[in-house]
Amino acid sequence: MKFSKINCPECGERARGIIEQVMGCALLNDEDNEDGTVDYSGETDVWWSEQIPIHDGDGRVTLICPEGHEWQVEELDDSEPVVSDGDLVHSKDSDCTLDDTDTCTVCGVAHGDECPDCKQRGFHAKRCRLSDGTVRLGSKKT
Repeated sequence: MKFSKINCPECGERARGIIEQVMGCALLNDEDNEDGTVDYSGETDVWWSEQIPIHDGDGRVTLICPEGHEWQVEELDDSEPVVSDGDLVHSKDSDCTLDDTDTCTVCGVAHGDECPDCKQRGFHAKRCRLSDGTVRLGSKKT
């Protein structure tokens, strides 16, 4: 598996895991109570083969870091590059200076939008042509 951002955007820690849904069967006691009800036995048979990542409406999975922070990421195919913390520019909100239209004054990308060059959201990869301010969204490289 590869993800668009493996490190937590809040604290920088590497993801601990993926939030998943696991199906199972909550077992009941064999005996009926006098009133016709049954009691939970306190055990669940977990169906590990039914374990699946939970996807949001955009098809992204949720990662969680050791600190408990959660963030949504896209799962990449194996041919797409993985971005590491050492390759990021604008890795957190405080790295951006925004104008009155909520657009970054360095790169020209609206805050929170996907960068059209490196396809990251909320930060740029160092390989991105927009990351250092020499090229702005809508301009041509000189």
